Amino acid sequence: YTVHDISVPDGVVVEAGGVCYWPDGSLVVATRRGDIWTVREGRWNLFATGLMGPLGIWADTTGEAYVTQWSELTRIRDTDGDLTADRYETVTADWEMPGSKTDFVYGLCRDGDGNFYGTMHTTHGPWSREAKAAGNKYSFGGPMGAPAIGRGWSFQVDPKGKLTWWSSGLRAPNGLAFNSEGDLFATDNQGDWVADCCLYHVR
Repeated sequence: YTVHDISVPDGVVVEAGGVCYWPDGSLVVATRRGDIWTVREGRWNLFATGLMGPLGIWADTTGEAYVTQWSELTRIRDTDGDLTADRYETVTADWEMPGSKTDFVYGLCRDGDGNFYGTMHTTHGPWSREAKAAGNKYSFGGPMGAPAIGRGWSFQVDPKGKLTWWSSGLRAPNGLAFNSEGDLFATDNQGDWVADCCLYHVR
């Protein structure tokens, strides 16, 4: 391995949530604060901004990136070649976003058929009958759980944008990847419902 130190521009807080490379060699970085930066030969370029906590990125075509935001899976493109995205397209937004501080959506990886895979963080509760009767659908503050379908799940999105819930029982599954045989794995973070940090084979 060769290690390179990459200086960050003054005033930029990276807090990387997703990192990958374009075929042209550019490093593509999604930040928790809502930006996508590219880095080429030590020069930083703000490719996209205004996103909501992008914690997963897939970028196998130069000038294009797919990101998981809290609210949706988004395709972002530079259509005029000026190194700045000018097209933001919703691939799918078919999940609820309860509004908790942990509405994170992780990923992102893709299989050989073009299907995307991601995971979702659980949400703080409790979800009592009394809270719902009072008009508070989620009542944040207690143990984590799944007040809405998808919280604590992995999911698949096909090339046409159809969302399929894939597996449940996760807590904070903030790592996702395929091995060379095509098996999907996820890492999880200990806490409510999960006694220790795990590596799961997702099937």
